Amino acid sequence: MIRHQNQKINKFLCEGCGACTYTCPSNAIKIRPVDTGEVCLSETNYGFSIVTGQLKLGEAGSGKIVDAVRRKASEICESEDMELILLDSAAGIGCPVISSVKGTDHVIIVVEPSIVALNDFRRALQLVRHFEISHSLVINKWDINEDITREIEDFAETMDIPVLGRIPYTVSFIEALVNLIPAVLYDYELEKSFNDIIDNLMGII
Repeated sequence: MIRHQNQKINKFLCEGCGACTYTCPSNAIKIRPVDTGEVCLSETNYGFSIVTGQLKLGEAGSGKIVDAVRRKASEICESEDMELILLDSAAGIGCPVISSVKGTDHVIIVVEPSIVALNDFRRALQLVRHFEISHSLVINKWDINEDITREIEDFAETMDIPVLGRIPYTVSFIEALVNLIPAVLYDYELEKSFNDIIDNLMGII
């Protein structure tokens, strides 16, 4: 903010934290609810429901829509007597990610074998350890750089992080998407990779 000039708030950068209402000396700023998106519920052919958060065009992602999705998923879980909720978080360590991981029983960190992703992995690890959440690791597209994959696995072993498994880089994901079917039903090798991950995960939680 610039002194002695009219102050403006950029609504596209506002996170809705409300700090401005406390710092404004003349109490000129008010916080009001704004509809930035909606929670959507979908039924699948595989015996479970999917709850998603759909942002309106131009709206920035925030932890609030993640909280709304989690509340809806919890309601469904209780009404249908389900024991497990699987949350798919955004990448990084921002507000949506914090809202996704807080209060969870276990976090699966998914990393790709690149220098940038390796740095992001270390930051994500700091986040989940800050919240003292049980965690494990999955390496996606492990075969695009096997040297970095080994580096990631060595680092995980040093930090005592269970590696649940590897997912290969394959065009089967795209082909399955085009055909509107889950990749694990399209490619046997992918099915095996994911089943190994599930088995290892269930052995932890």
